Parts: sequence; C-alpha cells; structure tokens
Amino acid sequence: MDLTQAKYIVTVAEEGKLARAAEKLYITSSALSQCIKKLEGEIGIPLFEKLNSHTFRLTNAGEIYVEAARKILKIKEDAYRELEDVQHGNRGRFTFGCSPKRGLAMLTNVFPLFYKAYPNVQIDLKESYLNKLYELVLDGSVDIAVLTPISDEMEGVELEFLDREEIVLAIPVDHPLSSKSVENKQGEISLSHIKLFAGDNWMMSAKDSMLRNLTDDLFRQCGFYPEKVLLETSSTVPHISAIEEGIAVSFVPVSHSNQSEKVKILHLEPRQYRTLYAARRKSYILSESQQYFIGLMKKFYQEAQDLDLPVHRRGW
Repeated sequence: MDLTQAKYIVTVAEEGKLARAAEKLYITSSALSQCIKKLEGEIGIPLFEKLNSHTFRLTNAGEIYVEAARKILKIKEDAYRELEDVQHGNRGRFTFGCSPKRGLAMLTNVFPLFYKAYPNVQIDLKESYLNKLYELVLDGSVDIAVLTPISDEMEGVELEFLDREEIVLAIPVDHPLSSKSVENKQGEISLSHIKLFAGDNWMMSAKDSMLRNLTDDLFRQCGFYPEKVLLETSSTVPHISAIEEGIAVSFVPVSHSNQSEKVKILHLEPRQYRTLYAARRKSYILSESQQYFIGLMKKFYQEAQDLDLPVHRRGW
C-alpha cells in the first residue's frame, strides 16, 4: 500500500468532498481525482461512489481499504514520533526488567540518580526471573533488562556488560570434608570432586532464577543432582544462614560467602562466573536517557565491586 495514496484516500473519506480534501492535502482537485482513479484501476474495484459532482461516499470495499490505511498511517506516525524521541532523548517512558532481589537495589541506588537527570521520563519496573525476562525482552514487553545469558549467545538480543562475579561452593567451616590446612577459610575444588558433597543437604536458588540456571548447569558438569534439597529461595541470605548452622552446602556468588567466619569457600576449578548484562532487542534503539540509565547501572556495579560492598547493596 502506497502511503501517499493511503493518506489521500483517508482524507477524502474524512472530508467527504473532493475539493475540501484537495485543499487540506495542498494539491489540486484534478490531481486528487486522478490518484483515486489510478488506485481503483490497480485494485480493480471502486472505493468511492459519487453522490454528486463534488461529494463522495465510501463503498464497502472503500471502507475496508480506509480501515487498513488508517492502521498503516498510525504505525508510520508512531514510528516517526518514536524515532524523533530517540534522536532528542525524549522518550517519555520505558520498561525495565530485573529479578525481584535486584529490583530493590536498582530502586535504591540507580533510580534516584536517573530521575534527577531525567525527571520527566517514567520507568515501569517489571520484576521476574531469567527465562521469563528473556521472553519479555524478545516480545517487546520489556525494553531493557538485567540478564545473565542462558548460553554464550542469546538470539535476538544485544548485550552490554555490567558486572561479573565468581561462583563458589560454600560449606560449613567444620565440614568433615573441609581441609584444616587451608588458611583464610578458602580453598579450591575441581568440578569432578563436587560429587563428594552429593550426600549433603543443599540450598538451591529459586527455579528460573539466573543463579539457578547457572548452578543447574554446574550440576550437569559435575555428573549429579542433589537428592536432598533443604530449601529453594530467591535470596542467597538463607543459604549462608544454613551453612553457618552446619546443615547445608550451596553454590553462591563469592560476595555472599566472604562475610562469615563460619563459612568456608571453595573456588571451583575451572573457575565459574556469573556475568550480568543489560539486554535489549536487537532492533531496539536506545534513547539518550536510556543510555544514561545503563551507564548508571554500570557505575553502581563497578563501585560495589571496588568497595567490596555487602550483599544488600550489590542487589544479588
């Protein structure tokens, strides 16, 4: 459908009179009449019936054409408006997606700084877990999300690095398999030896969470899956509490485990990491304000890393 023709036909339908429509479109009545005849010739069916020499009324086919034309012209109008907003950094709102735990950190540490710079831009927060967030980014329900890739490549999304943290095995410091010779309550363990802990109680992250996707893959590499799961939770804090009490072991980000004297961390060999990215659809163009928002997230995670901030500030 030619957009110029579509605009002409819609205008004639709205005005009802050829001369009035031509005046509104800044063309001659003759040129507008020729355009209508040409289009009717192309599709092989009349779009208007003449009530008199100056007044036109849509046929049934014309009503169908005009309804479709209005939708297409609206799409064009919305697209041009959004492109202009992107160019000038004026996109009025966008949807940001992250896990519930990370949402609190963003609301506390990133959102206030953003609103100081862009007070008229509204952010809609969508909290969910990895698999669902990925779907929401792909279908356009979420514009920007914080994700840990499910695989090395996530089709359909652009990834911008935010942060990386090591994943370790955390066990009670007096666990029977804990080596007494290791100083500073740290050691190393190969993935093949994780099976030694197969009989322990395990704390697990919530299903579909970013950490759960990563740890499930670790268990596949280790060749077993825990038979005794004490608790599945979206927060890692209960994991550390159970480990301190000597009743469980768990895979956790290293920052969660280095705060307690009752917890020993075992670095995995080869080392394992969780990497955070700001994700968006490949076809999605970031506005100036959205680029600034991602920059604030990068700064937040970098400062947390430099200062070795506690768990609640990092937002894991």
